[in-house]
Amino acid sequence: MIRKVRNTIIIVVVLVVIIAFAILQNVNEDKENTKNISGLVINKKEFNKENQLTIETFGEDEKQMREMIFTTKDKTLWNNIELGKYYFITYSEKVVKGSKKLIVEKVEKNDAFGKAYSEYMKRRKEKEMKVQKDGKSNEGNNDDKKEEKDKHIAIFPSTDKISTEGLTLLDSTDVDLNGDGKDEIIELYTIAQRDSSGEVLWDDGQKWFLIVKDKNKEYVLFDEYVQLGVLDYWIFTSKDECYMVTLQTGSAVFKLSEYSYVDQKDAFVKKDMYNPEFLNVVYGSEIK
Repeated sequence: MIRKVRNTIIIVVVLVVIIAFAILQNVNEDKENTKNISGLVINKKEFNKENQLTIETFGEDEKQMREMIFTTKDKTLWNNIELGKYYFITYSEKVVKGSKKLIVEKVEKNDAFGKAYSEYMKRRKEKEMKVQKDGKSNEGNNDDKKEEKDKHIAIFPSTDKISTEGLTLLDSTDVDLNGDGKDEIIELYTIAQRDSSGEVLWDDGQKWFLIVKDKNKEYVLFDEYVQLGVLDYWIFTSKDECYMVTLQTGSAVFKLSEYSYVDQKDAFVKKDMYNPEFLNVVYGSEIK
């Protein structure tokens, strides 16, 4: 009888330890899946039966601003969030119908971010006023030439090749882009890694690279951080000319760029065809 009681006690203790370990593990996993960010609330709206919240915060290098859209399931919490105020937001990421959503867990007012944001906007405004002042003496054709020049960027062969070790190859093809009769290799990479089943472990943002390889030369057409979005590319011919077009999409960007090879410069010339400012994508069609 005593032995049975003792065995029962041992079994209960083991079960308690196992349950406690599982609970602690879930808590740790929840902590790992949650992220924090500070920002200015610039929009609140109900969209597709969801309480959406848009904040403006610093970009990756803290020299530019970006927008992020969150979904708030707690109606009371959403009602208490004020437009034009600064908050420290704790959120989690969930994939719904193939689309990543940012779910607000809790918010706290953040006056420190407000001071940093105000200082940034002050410096940016002073810089814009200086540029506007300096530009008054160079109006007319100079402005048109500068605007046209800003739309065209020459991309020459890289002096230092990008190491693709540790990067994830998303797409690769061979096409004669420069018209020399020999195919160049076009490769699209990201720093996001694949899991054991081959699925890409997307974060809310990662670096993307679009590289053209021609013998011993390498042209890096795209080397940027893409926030909550993707980069796609197409290659086509028109009137015996070959072009490459990229489309960068995300929650706050829709940028269409064209690349064409110029033999005299031994460079690809990039032209931004469509790149609106202060963009906030609110809907995109989905073909099922």
